[in-house]
Amino acid sequence: KVDLSAATIGVSDVKINGFNALASTFNTSLTTTTLNTAKTVADAINANSGVHGAEANAFNSFTSEAVGTFNQLGSFTINGNTVETASSYAGLVSNINESVSGVDAKLNSDNTITLTNTNGDDIIIGGTAANSKSVGFGGNATYAGFISLENIDGSPLTIEAGNVANGYTGGSGTTVDV
Repeated sequence: KVDLSAATIGVSDVKINGFNALASTFNTSLTTTTLNTAKTVADAINANSGVHGAEANAFNSFTSEAVGTFNQLGSFTINGNTVETASSYAGLVSNINESVSGVDAKLNSDNTITLTNTNGDDIIIGGTAANSKSVGFGGNATYAGFISLENIDGSPLTIEAGNVANGYTGGSGTTVDV
């Protein structure tokens, strides 16, 4: 994650389709320890959808590393839920889907596992790092979500800094804000 703990994004700093992206100043701390940042940002953008005509969708997706022959060393956690030891990649996917609410696990053809959600919440791998690492999840880590933007009417979307260079009088937005 990027540390945006000191960042404040003003109402007119970012434009979507030529209109303010936000309904109010965004000054929520987005530090490396803040959880569910994608959802927080999407909610802030969607608070002004009626003005700019776009909708932000938060989601998360990440894929484990391929580690070869299955050899899970022990249980680990995903979002605080214990994932019990399995005897195969398919069994591990089943264990994840049964134990972890709000996350969908899918086994890929190369024996990697893709974890997804549709709300942008972080996916947090925890517990004994060696256990999660043994099945390709790389040890304890937090995987932040993503945001997609689309116009509600399906037309092309524009997003830009609200500054003088982009034609906005007195604007102080920068590309960092975008």
